[in-house]
Amino acid sequence: MRKTAVLWILAMLLTCATFAEDGGYVPPPHCQTFVARDVAWRDSCARHLALEQREAALTQSCEAVGYAEAGTLWLKEVETLFDACVAEAPADQKQAWADAWEAWQIAFASQRGAMAAAWPSDPEQVERQSMLMMRLFAEELCEIRSGELPADADMGYQEPEEMDFAEDFCQLWSEETGTLSLLPCGEHAALLNGEYELTWSDAPDAHAWEDLAGGWDQSLFALYEEWAAMCDEETAEAVKYARADFFRAQTALGMALAPYGVDDIARMRVAQMECGRLCELLRYIQMAG
Repeated sequence: MRKTAVLWILAMLLTCATFAEDGGYVPPPHCQTFVARDVAWRDSCARHLALEQREAALTQSCEAVGYAEAGTLWLKEVETLFDACVAEAPADQKQAWADAWEAWQIAFASQRGAMAAAWPSDPEQVERQSMLMMRLFAEELCEIRSGELPADADMGYQEPEEMDFAEDFCQLWSEETGTLSLLPCGEHAALLNGEYELTWSDAPDAHAWEDLAGGWDQSLFALYEEWAAMCDEETAEAVKYARADFFRAQTALGMALAPYGVDDIARMRVAQMECGRLCELLRYIQMAG
């Protein structure tokens, strides 16, 4: 990560994050994602901050078994969140939420299977990526349930004078437990900037969120294509199945959320973080190879 980017993000987080008088992190009532120009960051609620701390303890040794145990914690949390969504939903929407939970279980399993096929000699990376995918989704679902989408980056945020530090690939980066930053590549920075502009628009076009979500979907689709191209024919098929299962799960979530009018924003948020994760992972694999 370039030094100018590090210094700016540190300044931004110190300005925007909520701290107690003793300097400790104060979690928001639910997970919140803020999108500014060329950067996004997510603050975790108290419940998910506690899970992140348990994850950190389990994964301190960077062994596959620890990542797998942490992944089990996050999968259970996703199940708990879906159970709450089913319980809260009107009678005619309960099945849609149950279907979405089933679809995401398949997507998680399919993703892990594709990674295991692609990198059989790196079980630590496979378990870590599987865990990260589930953690990102759990926190996204927490935010989606709040109905407060999107969040305004108005907490003293100052735009940088020059935005010339776009990375070659996305990086998911935590300075402190509780806040996760997405420092994007040039392509994904442009999409983040589109959301920032839309969030602050007085009268966004009726289809603007749909179009922006479509942009993230296209970018994610391309990342899966790139991943498949790195693999042999059999493994490439597993990657394509994982891609299909992800988009089916994303569609199922959208159907559950359609009556509330946040389906496009939710679809965008889920694809956004998956883009960051896969963009970072594929560059890591390329550099390691």
